[in-house]
Amino acid sequence: QIDENVKTLTETITKIKTLQTELTNNPQLPPNMKTQKQQQLTELRNQQQTQQTLVNNLLEQRRALNQNQKEKQEELEKLAQEKTQLQTQENLQQQISHLNQALNYVEANQKRIEELKTQKEYQKNQIELKNFKDFQPFLTDQKLAFEKQKKNLTIQLNHLKENKPLPHTKKKVTFKDVYGMESEKEELEDLLTYFHTNQSLINFDQVRPKGYLLYGPPGTGKTFLIKALCGEANVHFINLIPSKFRQKYIGEGEKEVEKVWQEAENHDKTIIFIDEIEGLENRNDSNISSGGVNVINTLLDKLDGFNSSNKKIVLMGATNNLHKIDSALRSRFSKEIYIGNLKDNEIEGYLKHIIVPYQISYHTFLALKEITQLCQGKNISNRDLTTIIEEAYKKTAKWSQQNPQTHEVMLPSDIEEVLQLKLKTKPDYSQVKKRREACENQYAQWRQGFNQYLDKPKDETKIECHYTFDGLNGINYYNRRYSQIQSELNNINQQLTKIHQENKISQLEQELTTLNQTPDKYEQTIKDKNQEIIDIKNKLKTLQTKEERLRKELKLVDNRRETQKEPSNLACYIKDRHPFDRWNKDGDTYNHTTLDGFDSASFDTKNDSHLHYYINFEKQQHKGPGNNSLILKYKGPKHFLDEDKDYYLGEAFVHDANFKLTDFHLHFNPVRKTLSIYQGKQHAISQKNNQK
Repeated sequence: QIDENVKTLTETITKIKTLQTELTNNPQLPPNMKTQKQQQLTELRNQQQTQQTLVNNLLEQRRALNQNQKEKQEELEKLAQEKTQLQTQENLQQQISHLNQALNYVEANQKRIEELKTQKEYQKNQIELKNFKDFQPFLTDQKLAFEKQKKNLTIQLNHLKENKPLPHTKKKVTFKDVYGMESEKEELEDLLTYFHTNQSLINFDQVRPKGYLLYGPPGTGKTFLIKALCGEANVHFINLIPSKFRQKYIGEGEKEVEKVWQEAENHDKTIIFIDEIEGLENRNDSNISSGGVNVINTLLDKLDGFNSSNKKIVLMGATNNLHKIDSALRSRFSKEIYIGNLKDNEIEGYLKHIIVPYQISYHTFLALKEITQLCQGKNISNRDLTTIIEEAYKKTAKWSQQNPQTHEVMLPSDIEEVLQLKLKTKPDYSQVKKRREACENQYAQWRQGFNQYLDKPKDETKIECHYTFDGLNGINYYNRRYSQIQSELNNINQQLTKIHQENKISQLEQELTTLNQTPDKYEQTIKDKNQEIIDIKNKLKTLQTKEERLRKELKLVDNRRETQKEPSNLACYIKDRHPFDRWNKDGDTYNHTTLDGFDSASFDTKNDSHLHYYINFEKQQHKGPGNNSLILKYKGPKHFLDEDKDYYLGEAFVHDANFKLTDFHLHFNPVRKTLSIYQGKQHAISQKNNQK
C-alpha cells in the first residue's frame, strides 16, 4: 500500500513539474488556457499535499510496526535466553545432585572397607586385606575428582544465578593426567625449561629447539601428551592438520604458513602442533605438486629462523608413519621421541587411571587384574583400553535402568562383554547372561554391607509448627556468624594453649607415681588426683570436639558468604536489621503514621519453592510500638525442617534503597531460624520440575 501511494505521489509531482515548465516556457499563452493550467496546477498541489500526508502516515505506521516487531523479537530472544539459562541451571543442579550421590557412594565404600578391616575373619586374610588396601587410594582419587567436578559446577551455577558470565571451565590437561611415559615426559621437560626460564648461561639464547617429533603406532597417546605439554608450558597453542595447507590455488598454501607464523609472532611463547604431520607432501614423491613443494620450503624457511624475531616458537609434530615425512623437514626436528603401546606391566595401572571418573564396584576394581591378563600380549593401545572402559560404562547405563538396585554401577561383566567383542572371543549368550547375573548378585551382597553408610531416606513425618519473626533477622547473618565462630575458636585455642602450657596432667601423673608408693596412706588424695586428670582430659576432649564442630561450621558459613549474596539495594532499615516496628525512613520513630515500611510490605510464597505447599504467612500489625511480626506457619514433612538450608520461599515486596516497593527473594532457614533475602533463589525447585 505504501509503494502504490508513493508511486501516485511521484506521478503527481512529475505532473506539477511538467505544468510549471509549460507555464514558464510559454509566457504568451492565451489567458483562458493559462488560467486553466494554473487551476490544474493548484489541484495537483492539493493532491500532492493530501498524498504526502497519507504517505507520511503510512511510513509512520510502518516505523511503529517495525519497532513493535523489533521489541517483540527482542522479547522473544530474551525469553529464549532465560529459558536456556534456566535449563542450564537445571542441568547443573542435576549434575551436582548426581555427584553428591556419587560422593556418598564413595564415602560409604570407604567406611565399609574400614569396618571390614577390623573384623577377625578378614584380619587373617592377607589377600583380602591387600585388596582393601589397594582399593582405598582409588576411592580417595575418586572422591577428589568428584569434589573438584562438583566445585566447578557449583561455580558455574552461582554465576548463572547472579547473571555473571560463565567462567572458563575447560579442563587444562597436564602431565599428571598422562599415565606413565615418565622418560617421555622428562624429554619434554627440556622444552618447559626453555619456555619458563631466562637462563643466565652465556649464549643460551642461541640454543633454540626447533621442534620435537613424536612418533609411534596409532592410539598410543601422542596427541594427548602434546596437550599435556601445552598445559604445563602455559603458552599459546596453535593446533593444525596438514589439510589446512592444501589449497586450490598456487601460493595459498604458503600464505597459510605465513599466517600461522604471524599468529605465533604475536605471542612471546608459542607451540605449533601439526598432528599426522606425514600428511604434508614429501618432496621425494614424484607426484608432488608445486604448491606442496612451496609449502614445505616455506615451512623449512620458518624453522631455520629466516626473517623471524626472537620470540620462542617451537614446532611439534606427531606421526604414525615416520618414513613418510619429507627428509629435510624431519631433519629440522631437534628430537624424535618414540611413543609406543603400553607394556604388559603398565596395563593394569592405566586401567585404574582411566576408570577413576566412573562409578564402579569393589569387585570391578579387583577384576581389573584379570582384565589386564586378558589384554596382555594382544597389542592393545591406550586408545583401545579407553574405548573398552567407555563402552563398558554404556552397558552399565543400559543395565542400571533395568536393574537399578543390582546394577547401579559398573560391574566386571560390563568390561568383560566389551573386551570379548574386541578380542573376537564372543561366548554363548546364555554364558554372558549367567555371568552378568552372578556379578549382580555379588554386588547386591556387597551393597548390603554399606547400605548403613548411605544417606538415609528422608523423614516424611507430618508436623505442624509456627515461627514468629519481629524482623528479617537473617540479614548479614553469615558474616556475623563467621565472626562469632572465629571468636569462639580463638577462645578455645587460648584454653587449649593454657592447658598444654600448664602441663597439669604430667605433673599430676608424677605426683601419683610418688603417692602410689604408699597408697593406703594417700588413698583419698590419689583418688582426687586421678579424678582431676580425668576432668582435664574430659575438658580437652570437649574443647577439641567443639573446635572440630566449629571449624566444620566455619567452612560451611564461609561458603555461604561467598555463594549466597544479599541484594545491595535494600532499604537502610532492612540492611541495619531494624525490627518491623522501626521499618520507616527515619528509623527511630514509633509513630504508626510513619511506619509505612511494614504497612506496605507483603510476603508471598511461590510455586517454585520446596515449601510452597507447606507454608503460610500471617502478618500481625499493631498501632504504635511493639508486637509487629510476621508469623510463618509450617505444616508438612519433618525432613525439610531438619536441613540446615536457606530455602527460597517466595517474594518479599519491600522497600529498596530508594524507598520504592520492590520484589526480593525471601528465604527461611529452619535450623538457624532465620528469615533472609538473597539475590538468587537458593534451594528452589528447578523450572522443569515446577512445570511438571
